[in-house]
Amino acid sequence: MNESELRFLKSVYSEYYLKHSNLIEVPPPVSKREIGFVVGNEKVMRRHMSFQDNEAIRKYILDNLPWDAFHSCSVYEFPENPIDKKNVMWSEIAFDIDAKDLGCEGETYWVCDKCGEVFKKDLQRCSSCENELREVNFIAPTCIEKTYEKAKELVLSLIEDFGINENEIKVFYSGHMGFHVYVDSQVFREISQNERREIIDFLLLNELQPNFFVLFSQLQINKVGVGRRITSNIVKIIESPSSYAFLDEDSIKKIEQRKKELVSSVSEGSLKLALSLLGQKTLKRIIQEALSMSKIPIDPSVTLDEHRIIRMPGTINSKSSFPKFEVSLSKKVYPLDLLPPYGERPIKLKVRIAPPFRARGENFKELRNTEEEVPRFYAAYLVSKGVAQVV
Repeated sequence: MNESELRFLKSVYSEYYLKHSNLIEVPPPVSKREIGFVVGNEKVMRRHMSFQDNEAIRKYILDNLPWDAFHSCSVYEFPENPIDKKNVMWSEIAFDIDAKDLGCEGETYWVCDKCGEVFKKDLQRCSSCENELREVNFIAPTCIEKTYEKAKELVLSLIEDFGINENEIKVFYSGHMGFHVYVDSQVFREISQNERREIIDFLLLNELQPNFFVLFSQLQINKVGVGRRITSNIVKIIESPSSYAFLDEDSIKKIEQRKKELVSSVSEGSLKLALSLLGQKTLKRIIQEALSMSKIPIDPSVTLDEHRIIRMPGTINSKSSFPKFEVSLSKKVYPLDLLPPYGERPIKLKVRIAPPFRARGENFKELRNTEEEVPRFYAAYLVSKGVAQVV
């Protein structure tokens, strides 16, 4: 990235922070959190900092315009000390759900920075000039929507399975391809590493096996928490059996003939009819698929590591030049339509490649080797991906 592109990005960052520094919010007690920033054109991480309050952090960010900003989930006696001398007082628990953990990589291209060629598949080297290719991952709206739904499932699990109060949970769009869920509950503050592992295993359904449900199919599945997720996903399979390649024609025919009854019985938590109609082997495969669909694919390292620092709410994510901001799960929304207002002024770009994109209710068309006038916030996204230059 050249100097003019860096200056352009900094100008967009400056505009955003001047308008929305009030969104920068490190959880209390602020002075006992480790703070970290990515700074300089070389993007170097600077950790082990502390600030008295959010106002001091906001001032630092406005004065220095770091590329990224982070805070610790742990509360320390000495946050500025090296990790082994910080003295953890207590730790909040946080969860990170990213699209890649759902097997949703977004729109990926490989770009040659020497001759400008763009490829849809990884050839390792450019077929025109033999230069090594650079992988570029774009945000895919469908991936954001899928990840958003998993964030909702996580929140429901925290409420239904762990008894966490809804007002103790906050959900943030990460600014790129995922969501962060914060839990500030006394129940979670002092749990051990082993207990954190158990929570991770529970959300990933690491201990549940399809045979368990087949063997105990005469029992009623609880219709809350994990049971609700599993039965609702079995219902999804039954409602569209031909969409699932593991089901043979005979099983699909049986399901279609008694679909209404099957949906009703499974919705009530019973697998009796499904077992008698489809047999153990097919039911086991359906349950296996439903279990896979029911997993909440959190990043274990974020939840497990008490010294982990997480992106600061209200700050820009340099992977996209979009900010991290709080979202509501009370109604279905597309998070990128809720981007805070900044960078509306148009600017002309020379674009190598940009797949279709949606943000702030506007649909941006596919661009390839062209000059186009776009809003500055979207221009910053394409420049940060290394596929556009300001004309």
